[in-house]
Amino acid sequence: MATVRSGCLALMAAVGLWAASGCSDDAPAPTASSAPTSTSPAATTPEQSATVETPASEGAPAAFRERFALPQCAPITVDQGRVDPAALQDCLLSSDAQREGAEVLVTSNTVEGDPIKTYYRALPGEGLEVFTDATADSFGSEGWRHVRCVDVAAAVENLDSCQEA
Repeated sequence: MATVRSGCLALMAAVGLWAASGCSDDAPAPTASSAPTSTSPAATTPEQSATVETPASEGAPAAFRERFALPQCAPITVDQGRVDPAALQDCLLSSDAQREGAEVLVTSNTVEGDPIKTYYRALPGEGLEVFTDATADSFGSEGWRHVRCVDVAAAVENLDSCQEA
C-alpha cells in the first residue's frame, strides 16, 4: 500500500510541476530557427548550437552575455601556451564559418593552473570578435577583454591586429 501511495504522490508531483511550468497543448512548437542547421561531422568544423555559454560571472560584459548564437566548434584546451593557429583556422576560416559564422572556446591554464577562457567568434562579413575571460586568473587581470578584428586570418595568427571594442 505504501508503494502505491508513494507512486501516486510522485505522479501527482510530476503533474503539478508540469502544470506549474506552463506546459500545455497551446504551447508554441519549436521553430525551425531553433533546430540544428549544420551536420558537419568533424570535431573542428562548426555545428549549429542554440546554446551559448554564459559564465556565472556578473562581471561579464553585456556584449558577451547578449551575443547571438553561432555554430560551435569543438572546444580547445591548451596548457600554459599559445593555441596552435591551425586549430583555430580549421574552425574560423572554414567555408561554413565564412557563410554562417562560428565560435570556438579556447581554455588555457596559467602557471598556477587558473583557467583563462577565450571565445573566438567569426562573424560573416564582419571579421572576428574575441572575448577573453580572465576572471579566474588570481594573479592576472581578473577581468574581461573584448576586441574586434577586421581580418580573421590575420587575427588567428596574432591578435595585435585587433582593436579594443
